[in-house]
Amino acid sequence: MRRTSEADVIVVGAGPAGCAHAIWCALHGLDVVLFERQPFPRDRAGETLHPGIESLFAQLGVAEQMTFASPIRPNGYWIARKGDIGFVPYAPATSANWCGYQILGRDCDAILLDRARQVGVSVVQPCDRVDIRLDHDRATGILHKEQLYASRFVIDATGGARWLSRQLKLPSLFRSARLNARYGYAEGECAERNCEPWFEIDRSHWLWTARIRPGLYYWSAVRFDSERMQTPEIFRGMARSEKVYGADVTWRCLENPSGSGYFVIGDAATVVDPASSHGVIRALMAGLQSAHLLLLTFAGALTESEASQRYNSWLRQSFDSETATLSGLYRHHHPGTYEIEV
Repeated sequence: MRRTSEADVIVVGAGPAGCAHAIWCALHGLDVVLFERQPFPRDRAGETLHPGIESLFAQLGVAEQMTFASPIRPNGYWIARKGDIGFVPYAPATSANWCGYQILGRDCDAILLDRARQVGVSVVQPCDRVDIRLDHDRATGILHKEQLYASRFVIDATGGARWLSRQLKLPSLFRSARLNARYGYAEGECAERNCEPWFEIDRSHWLWTARIRPGLYYWSAVRFDSERMQTPEIFRGMARSEKVYGADVTWRCLENPSGSGYFVIGDAATVVDPASSHGVIRALMAGLQSAHLLLLTFAGALTESEASQRYNSWLRQSFDSETATLSGLYRHHHPGTYEIEV
């Protein structure tokens, strides 16, 4: 016999976007159920986070925990291009020190999920497959293990799995040729990378390297040619603490990431390659923005259609702005090698 539970909001996916949405809704009195397929800690890329994320951490109530989890706080990064090397500070010379974060992705996820539980979010983890439930094309909940969870809104925060967009066959807009990123870790000591993070770009690839904590280094890279990126030369001979991971980072955005009874947020809605350096900021902002609009509909200040239109417009503008910036970066450093179709 099928059982039924009710919630105001169901979130599928406990990454930064899903947790941010769940936390904000719960802080404002909504009943939220969060489903996550994988147990934590889970493998995810380490992160260099821009200082601008600090205000978002504060809104979510995790600023102190994130600071503790980031023993290294860089105040900028080095960039090597066309034979020149320069330092790019996060803060202007006239302002106070403004530092980023170097934090393992798994630690960032765990802190956000713990905060979600703390503010009253019901977490189902790990969970088996969940299926969307529709009533006349409107999302009305999900089915999990013969239990129906009814809700007014369903949020897809499943990242690359794109749970809801695959089920609903939502079309995407593409803004680049196919791009694949590779990333991994190295253990030991590398004196040349004990300074701030390092970004290099040329006609064949870009590479980001950073010290996450003493004795642990992170790298990520995208090649523009047919060669497969291996562990960077500078880390060769060091112990490799994790396998080398890969991800499809082709620039894409859902044409309509919000619709009747649902929002698609984070990497499930938009993907821009990591050279933008704003992946977690983008995810948290999408979670908070969608939650804010959802709360306005519960309060009667917006219709669901108005909230959906605002979210779709906001996300598209953000995507267009970020891809335009990246297009300029790529064309400047290797014109003719990599052309963005806009």
